[in-house]
Amino acid sequence: GAMDNRMLSIHDCWIRLPIVILALVYPNTSVLLIAHAINVASWAYWMPAVWDYMCWCAITEVAFIAAAIVGGGDTVVGDSVVAMMRPILLILYTSAAFWKLTTGWFDPYVSCATVLMSELVSTPIFPAGPAMDQVLSFMLR
Repeated sequence: GAMDNRMLSIHDCWIRLPIVILALVYPNTSVLLIAHAINVASWAYWMPAVWDYMCWCAITEVAFIAAAIVGGGDTVVGDSVVAMMRPILLILYTSAAFWKLTTGWFDPYVSCATVLMSELVSTPIFPAGPAMDQVLSFMLR
């Protein structure tokens, strides 16, 4: 079966859930530092049985931890995290685009792109009508 890093045991509920609630009630650098450190420790504990997205989450959490350790107050830490996230997310989305480009991606019978695009074009953003019906028919062939 699939492996995932979710709150699966009572121990997680006693450690991670309270810190998440505390971070929601008191969102400051110190509490968030503890929350991110716990998440990174949990990720490290479950390695290598984690999904690839969890590695990217851990990288972004480590960026926050680094900014929080350097310090300078909540505003400075926030600005530092935003500055670090730009290149991290650029690399993430670029690599994700190449990660998806397999032979299966281009096959409408097995690719999730067909379903996702069909869901997207069925939203109110795209106008209904004969032209859209042709696009949907083509995508679902």
